Amino acid sequence: SAGANGGGIAMADSESLSLTDSAVSSSTAGGGGGGIAMADSGDVELERSSLSGCQAAGNGGGISIRQSGAFALTNSSSIADCSAGANGGGIAMADSESLSLTDSAVSSSTAGGGGGGIAMADSGDVELERSSLSGCQAAGNGGGISIRQSGAFALTNSSSIADCSAGANGG
Repeated sequence: SAGANGGGIAMADSESLSLTDSAVSSSTAGGGGGGIAMADSGDVELERSSLSGCQAAGNGGGISIRQSGAFALTNSSSIADCSAGANGGGIAMADSESLSLTDSAVSSSTAGGGGGGIAMADSGDVELERSSLSGCQAAGNGGGISIRQSGAFALTNSSSIADCSAGANGG
């Protein structure tokens, strides 16, 4: 638990973060990034890893990435059962590069604002390849994903967004 950001891992002004065959679970942050908080840093990659049961009072129940590089969730990685009091129940990215999910899933995550699964703002492209967003809920826009002032969005190779709901636009 952290009173501020990054209940499990907090990184600021750093190079990069890579988790392989790892788990961050049941972590809590009083600010952003219940599981992981990255700020002013490099790229983040989770490979065959999971974030689960994490909570943030601010953005990014699972992970919050702000003014940082690209985020890749790959090879059967998952973010599940995470919640954010603000945006991005699973993932919140702002002022960052790109987000890619490959053979991975974000599920059963909730946000008090927008983006039950994923919230992207002022960032680069988003691509889901052979990946899924499911069972996510947002009180605001985008039960599955909310994208604001960001790059292109691609849902490819049997990816899906299912059983998501929003209190405003884009269930």
